[in-house]
Amino acid sequence: MDVQKMKQEFRLKQWVDTVKECRSSGKTIKGWCEEQGINLKSYYYWQRKVRSAAGEQLAMIPNVEHGIATTTTKPVFAEIKLSQCETALPAVTLRLNNAILEIHNGAERSTIENALQALRSLC
Repeated sequence: MDVQKMKQEFRLKQWVDTVKECRSSGKTIKGWCEEQGINLKSYYYWQRKVRSAAGEQLAMIPNVEHGIATTTTKPVFAEIKLSQCETALPAVTLRLNNAILEIHNGAERSTIENALQALRSLC
């Protein structure tokens, strides 16, 4: 592996870690970037590069149904059937100004905490 390729992979790993950290913070991207001293345009550039790399990796996953590897980025649609509990009314609905937060039975604690933090940052 050449030095240039190693450098690109190292940067990409750093960007992946940064995007994950921001996403899991429960804060807005703008707020998190300000807190970390990261330029907002740089963050969005890194996010775009991470998404692009993820898309390239997904495109190389073999298509099991046809036994071939796909290298195109054509959209693929799949029907998803919702279970009865997923279509039920929410257990809790919070309304604050223009924000609405619906929490359904079975929601994970971390999901609820992150949603509440995001709602708090809007207030």
